[in-house]
Amino acid sequence: MRMLTLLCVALTVPTVFSAPPKKEYFLFESSDGPPQLAVPAPRMGKEEQQKQLIKQAKSKDNEEKFKAVTEIRQMLEDSRKNKTEKQLIDEFVSAGVMDSLADCLSYDNRSRRELIRNAMDALAIIAPRKAEEILELHNLMDFLIYLLRNWSHNKDRENAASILRNIAHKLVNKAKSDDTDDKLEAMTKIREMLENSLKNYAMKDLSDEFISAGVLDLLVHYLSEDDPSQPQLIENAMGALAMIAPQKAEKIYNAKNNTEYLNFWLINSADDKQLKNSAAFILKNIMSKLVEQAKSKEKDVKLEAVTKIFKALEDSQKHNTDEQLIEEFVSSGVLAPLAECLSEDNASQLQLVENSMAALAIIAPRKAKEIYRIPRLYTVGYLEYWLKNTTDDQLLKNAASILKNIIANDCVHGLDYRVFSNLFDSRNTGVFEQAMWGAYHMIS
Repeated sequence: MRMLTLLCVALTVPTVFSAPPKKEYFLFESSDGPPQLAVPAPRMGKEEQQKQLIKQAKSKDNEEKFKAVTEIRQMLEDSRKNKTEKQLIDEFVSAGVMDSLADCLSYDNRSRRELIRNAMDALAIIAPRKAEEILELHNLMDFLIYLLRNWSHNKDRENAASILRNIAHKLVNKAKSDDTDDKLEAMTKIREMLENSLKNYAMKDLSDEFISAGVLDLLVHYLSEDDPSQPQLIENAMGALAMIAPQKAEKIYNAKNNTEYLNFWLINSADDKQLKNSAAFILKNIMSKLVEQAKSKEKDVKLEAVTKIFKALEDSQKHNTDEQLIEEFVSSGVLAPLAECLSEDNASQLQLVENSMAALAIIAPRKAKEIYRIPRLYTVGYLEYWLKNTTDDQLLKNAASILKNIIANDCVHGLDYRVFSNLFDSRNTGVFEQAMWGAYHMIS
């Protein structure tokens, strides 16, 4: 009886100990009888977790999608801090993370900025190791270029630029391949990306990324290859340069031997109007930039520009493209800044005067009237000054040549022909006779 009472009390007093954790069990069908309890259900493995997360990132449920992408971004950021990102990136990519992130980076999600930011952050971490895989994602390049142009937040733009920069480096390296197919494929993609950036008014930004990847030297290298079996390669290179030219004319000019190759294709692509037009367009942009710099108040900038103008004209003479190049230069307004350099005020900058005079001497046979009629500048007066005041043979010869062409075109009225006497004194006998006798007989 006493034992029974104690048992009843024990059953009614609440326990102070917490129950042990519950184990989950699943049922399986037994051939010997009803369903039986089995071993505890295993936890989801690492690979399964990643796949589940990536699957959720494609969800139609906005909240679920956002949470998954945020977690992917956080995991990648943590792995980068711990220097384990290579392994995680490989695992994520093999599990299909690229498609999930690309699904977030679409025009349909433009209003969901935080989702796009998380996806961009994740992709920017992946890009240095998986640029080529990113390139294969459908329409992603268009959207990255759109973000580069239309999003104002610096971090957003930098992420887009970072991804595109990695892709640009990958393409440029691939385009250097010895494999012809790889080379052509890479060049085609470079041109396509530039075309997309042109449509989205993001050419300046994208051309910066390609130039930092070394694309200019690569493109110019292709222009030097006269390989009739690879016309598409040359066309892609020329097309890419033509798109970059309005933004980066000076950098294109500075690429090794570039104007020489452009002049070559200008004269040797008669059967391909597109190639010829592209070469002309690139040269026109280069010229416009040089003319702009030739007007500079900074002496060094002016001298460098005038020197480049002279060298470009000299190259065109070698390739017999001087007629077209002169037309382009004159239409870009080159004559006035060149003539202004001949002013006696620049006597202390003899190299500037010499290069300007040499450039005008190349132009003069085709544009003597235009040189004589340069607005607001008395060019003939400048030429007279140098004929009277220099002993430099080449400077004298070029000044005389320009005047000869002006006189031959019946442009000059009231010229003091005594300026020519300096050409025929004993110091210069024989040096300038051929250049000047024609002009001398016209006026005698």
